[in-house]
Amino acid sequence: MVTRSITVFPPCHSLLLRTTGSRHAQKWQQKCLERLALVTNEEMKLNVRCSTCSAALRRIKDERRRPRVLIEGLLTHRYSVPPSLSTMVQLNLLAAVLSALALVSSAASISGPGSARDLSSIDIVTTLPAGATAFGSDNDTDWTVAYDKDFKALGRLKNEDFHALIHPDGNSTQLAARNVAHGRRCTGLSVGELRSLPVWSNLDHYVKNTLASRGRYNVWTNWDGSNRATACVADDHVSIERTGRAQCKTGERTFNGNHVGRTGVLRLEAMTGSATTVKESVTRAASIGSRYTVPSIDFDIPCIGEANSPYRDSASFSNELHKGFEKTISRESTRSVDVRSEPGDYCSMIVETTTCQQESRGRVGFVAVGYVRFGFDSRVKNHSYWHLPLARESADTRTSYMEFTGSINSHGYGRYRSECRK
Repeated sequence: MVTRSITVFPPCHSLLLRTTGSRHAQKWQQKCLERLALVTNEEMKLNVRCSTCSAALRRIKDERRRPRVLIEGLLTHRYSVPPSLSTMVQLNLLAAVLSALALVSSAASISGPGSARDLSSIDIVTTLPAGATAFGSDNDTDWTVAYDKDFKALGRLKNEDFHALIHPDGNSTQLAARNVAHGRRCTGLSVGELRSLPVWSNLDHYVKNTLASRGRYNVWTNWDGSNRATACVADDHVSIERTGRAQCKTGERTFNGNHVGRTGVLRLEAMTGSATTVKESVTRAASIGSRYTVPSIDFDIPCIGEANSPYRDSASFSNELHKGFEKTISRESTRSVDVRSEPGDYCSMIVETTTCQQESRGRVGFVAVGYVRFGFDSRVKNHSYWHLPLARESADTRTSYMEFTGSINSHGYGRYRSECRK
């Protein structure tokens, strides 16, 4: 049997049906089908050279950015067929070649713009990679990919592992429990609160320009029932400052004593040291952590008219306008002095006192921490969701302050002397 060698250029209609997202696919599909309809005689059957289909395949190759040799190798594959084959048999042969090519195109389309990526080449990691500034994910995969600032993939994590790592606080009850366990002071951060911070304009600019999203997007700070972004008290302790001039007045306080046994000794007891009361009221609430009651935080309270180190004690307060707190710190103690007295003497101890009042003020910083999630109607840089760590931005842009004013009142005991009289 005589055979003739032919060069098969697949008509590509099956391939194009697999790439319905391309406008070029629809255009060239029709032309390829029209070309096949012209195959009517044996000579044309043996020299099927669909230049239109070849152009279409090359166009798809360019769009999908697949290696040139992969497509051209399939386009120019040679087959030996007997000249007596029917048109249907030859078309079946073409269809077989085309099915294989369609699978190649389907795999190639994974990396196309606006579609999901083939993640198999990205290393699996179990921790957040150093240098990661953004994380992409999709509903149709189980993976979250970490990227650096240049969108180089640093690794991929299982979605559940990623969510456990970015902020493991869980719901409000779990968050409160972790606050107690780890000595933190945090509460959930709402999207509205996030938008009140300077950092929001930075995030919005990043989404619209760096991610190149031209459409609308959704944003979450709390998803899957967990607080992924929180507002936390920024410092371990808060300093209260004195303002204005202290108003002070001095006086004396007298303490009487009792005879000790039958000797001529009189024991006098008097107060020494000082006590300070601070009373503050919130004049400006922070824009985040609204109405959050901080269970306890240390305050450094300055001494009035003394060179001693500030008092430090803890107090609870609420991030709410006109709410306040009051705290008294005492360093008072009792001093005993024995005074020799004659029978019938009446003795006492006289102690100098100083009472002062001074205005005060202070502020408490609340900083936004955790992750923000952005969702898009169509894939942006190969992902439908992008998670941005707030820590990528400076703390100044993520912080809002609660301010308070009030007064410090102190009462102290100074020098003493004893007096006896008949």
